[in-house]
Amino acid sequence: MNNKPVLISYLGLLAFHVAHVFEEVWGGFRVMRTLGTGWFLAANWALFLAPLFFFYLLLTGRRTGYLLCIAYGAVMVLNGIGHNLGTIISGSYPGDFAGAYSGLGLIIFGAAVVYYLRQSMKDNSHA
Repeated sequence: MNNKPVLISYLGLLAFHVAHVFEEVWGGFRVMRTLGTGWFLAANWALFLAPLFFFYLLLTGRRTGYLLCIAYGAVMVLNGIGHNLGTIISGSYPGDFAGAYSGLGLIIFGAAVVYYLRQSMKDNSHA
């Protein structure tokens, strides 16, 4: 994989993913309060390892890597939208839907990942 826009957008998405977890902990996200901080962080560690493995598959040029990274980007877009809508509807921040600020980064970088990977698949006939 030698596609700078894909690499930059995916690494940016991973960075915002980490920032998002920190913001959820700082802001008292409802799920974190329910699970407890330790279990919440353990679950999020597992949820972060998966996209790292997807990235490995992508870097090695496997078609499944492209598809899994596209799915990860799309899920992160939805995650960011959900946090922002929850914050707007509830009218409070921080609180139950903490994660709205980093959620904007998830939306932007997740959409970029989906866009650039789909373009790369078309250009390289992986589709």
